[in-house]
Amino acid sequence: MLALQNISKAYRGPAGRVDVLQDFDLKLTSGDLAVIQGPSGCGKSTLLFTAGAMLPPDQGNVQLMHDSIYDMSL
Repeated sequence: MLALQNISKAYRGPAGRVDVLQDFDLKLTSGDLAVIQGPSGCGKSTLLFTAGAMLPPDQGNVQLMHDSIYDMSL
């Protein structure tokens, strides 16, 4: 199971703060298939990087098999 709970992420842009993900929730269990689509700049890559433990969220929790991936040690 992969669960993203209350995920928020923002960046600083030339015009100030850009909120890319806001209070995003997703739960996928074994056998689930998900498609992520949207226009350029809407947060698709940020979502995938956050779910894949490459970019920590500003807020929220990402769990893999009930363990927080950002609390795991290497």
